[in-house]
Amino acid sequence: MNKLIDEAREFALKKHEGQMYGKNEPYSIHLEDVARRVAEDGLSDVHVAVAWLHDILEDTDVLYDELEALFGHEVAKAVYYMTKVKGEMYADYLECVSVNPISVVVKIHDLKSNLGAAERKKKGKLASRYINALEYLECRLPQNFIDIDFSKSPPKVTKIK
Repeated sequence: MNKLIDEAREFALKKHEGQMYGKNEPYSIHLEDVARRVAEDGLSDVHVAVAWLHDILEDTDVLYDELEALFGHEVAKAVYYMTKVKGEMYADYLECVSVNPISVVVKIHDLKSNLGAAERKKKGKLASRYINALEYLECRLPQNFIDIDFSKSPPKVTKIK
């Protein structure tokens, strides 16, 4: 790892401390899963940092200015586009995510993590929502990403080398 990823990980774990992912798992399980998926796909350090921080504006008391001061404009902007505003329609939220090339790729990995958890917990309606969101975002991947394979569970994003 590097300094950016290490700092993002430590900050996210501290700020999400005490939060739960579902009923029985600490939230850190989800953050770690998303970051692992992003790193395993060979994405940049910025992508991995955003993966650790992707829910920080939505689920903690951290403000955008603080995030930008700590991690820079590129990371903060990507996290901002991944932040769902209270009352925002889910389709509008996905459209916002798709505006930023880092956000859309990290969000796909976030959805894959959520889909895996929903399938393990046998939450079919939620799994269906995640699959629909994945299909929507697949069409909005940056040019250097292709082929979300929906034959596997959870889907895998393949990067063009």
